[in-house]
Amino acid sequence: MNNNNQDLPRLSEVNPQGQPQNYQAPPTQANNANMYTSTNANMYVNPQQNNNNPYAKPYSNPESNPNIDGERERDIEKGVDQTYNLLGDGVNVDDMMRLGFIRKVYGILSFQLTITVAFAGLTFFDPVRDFLLNNIWLFWTCLGLSLFTIIPIICCRDVSRRVPINYILLTVWTVCESVMVATCCSVYDKEVVITAGVLTAAVTIALTIYACTTKTDFTFLGGMLFVGICLLLFFGIFSFAFGRVLHTFYCVLGVFVYSIYLIYDTQLVMGKFGNEYQIDDYIIAAIMIYIDIIQIFLYLLQIFGRK
Repeated sequence: MNNNNQDLPRLSEVNPQGQPQNYQAPPTQANNANMYTSTNANMYVNPQQNNNNPYAKPYSNPESNPNIDGERERDIEKGVDQTYNLLGDGVNVDDMMRLGFIRKVYGILSFQLTITVAFAGLTFFDPVRDFLLNNIWLFWTCLGLSLFTIIPIICCRDVSRRVPINYILLTVWTVCESVMVATCCSVYDKEVVITAGVLTAAVTIALTIYACTTKTDFTFLGGMLFVGICLLLFFGIFSFAFGRVLHTFYCVLGVFVYSIYLIYDTQLVMGKFGNEYQIDDYIIAAIMIYIDIIQIFLYLLQIFGRK
């Protein structure tokens, strides 16, 4: 009993409110009104408080300083830039996401072109060439299947962005296009196919470098290029009825139009100007550039095949 009484405060140590004299009341909200702490990584503290934090910033009362919210926003933006600035000064999150988008687009494009070149190379063997020429129904079947797979990708953005259905449709479409390109190559000599392929690679590399380095904006030409494709389509229908000269002019015009289209699509992928592909449209971007390259190759194939 005596041991338990030793822990109790004496009457002389108790104030009139019934609390020990050394008792300190917890701080109230009014007492804390003069201290402000930011929600971001930087701290704003009252200099009257004894704070030894080396990262603390001088206190600024939000009521007396109306620009405090703007300062916090700039601090947050600066912190994001410092956190994600992995490639050097001036690179932010959007730039890094755009670089990842570019790598994904050209990775898919490399996959497509590899399949197409492999199918075109098979036509150098006479059994494969004879099979494609004697079974023309395969060309028309691939044409129908190609349209069946490309329409959902172009018209339905949800389909083109949904994995893995977008990759499956892209692979089927690419194989169908490769079979049709191989059928076209089987009509011409090997030397003509190789010449057209080398020139296509040279034109593609040169135009891609130009599109990435030039300060000229080609992304506003979308409507004009569409009109040019429509005119090229109607002109191609009647060019076969007017002889070789007019058809050669038609092929040269086709190379020119799709070369401008290649610059246009490349700048949309790079996002240098106002118009650009969204980062989720990597499938559509790869398909557009692939179509430009294949069309240039087919027109060059017809030009050299006429000689």
